Amino acid sequence: MRNVDWLFRFYSREWIYPEEARVIWSLPLFAGLKAVVNQANQKMTQAQWSSFASALEVELSRKVSHADAPQIRKILGAGLSKTDTRQEPLRRLAHKIRNTPGLSCKEVLTTLYSLSQSLEDYNDASMCVYSGPAQRGTDTWPEQFSRTVHQGQRALRNEKLLLAHNREVGWITTGDADFSTPEKMKEFLRHYHAETALTSVFVLPHHGSRNSYDSNMDRLRELIANLCDRPLFIAPANPEHKKFRHPHWPVESTCRKAGDFYIVDNDFASYYRETIKPVRALAEVLSWEWP
Repeated sequence: MRNVDWLFRFYSREWIYPEEARVIWSLPLFAGLKAVVNQANQKMTQAQWSSFASALEVELSRKVSHADAPQIRKILGAGLSKTDTRQEPLRRLAHKIRNTPGLSCKEVLTTLYSLSQSLEDYNDASMCVYSGPAQRGTDTWPEQFSRTVHQGQRALRNEKLLLAHNREVGWITTGDADFSTPEKMKEFLRHYHAETALTSVFVLPHHGSRNSYDSNMDRLRELIANLCDRPLFIAPANPEHKKFRHPHWPVESTCRKAGDFYIVDNDFASYYRETIKPVRALAEVLSWEWP
């Protein structure tokens, strides 16, 4: 954004290992899915974004053909040694495609990511986004900001709404990102090293699942130590879901010890919405809401 002290900064672990992602996405069986994903490179209206989401779901659910099995063998020949432990799982996947009806494109993609030595998890491809004051990369004058919470005020302690002007008004959303290992957390924090201290709203990965971190929640505490003081943690989740029951209590309790915690579900009444205003230019308004 030009002449505005505001920055959008994106992150996906796929970018760190582009060759492994390229080999997977170059398979012809993913051509339809790749074409849909590439639509996001173009400017789209809200209606087009809705159509994009529907098309993405259709392609992920699409059943792969038995004739696609030989494509998996191409990965076997892409520099894998005979002692590579991925040889046998890839052969099993090719056999499954050839002999199992109804296998979805998403199932195949998930399996290939799980066999990647660097990506390891389909969720590693999740897109993270920082939206907040620009601490680097621009020559704009640093602003102070005020915030007004329009919806979801109960998410914050009253004193937070009384804070006057500061720069700690950034958001980070994390999709289904996996922070379960020190390496993955280190890569994420390295990418956002200048932004985390300005982040006051952190949208938890995977609906607040404990599986996004190590069993002791050490990675979550490491993350929290890099955020601003007493941030707001948002979990987009449905606690009444009979199977998953997100958010999980170890995540929620760890977050509550460090800041505020709020659940956004399908009920409009649970939405959180705030407005950020640069103090020097109150006419310029940045408004954000979740979802």
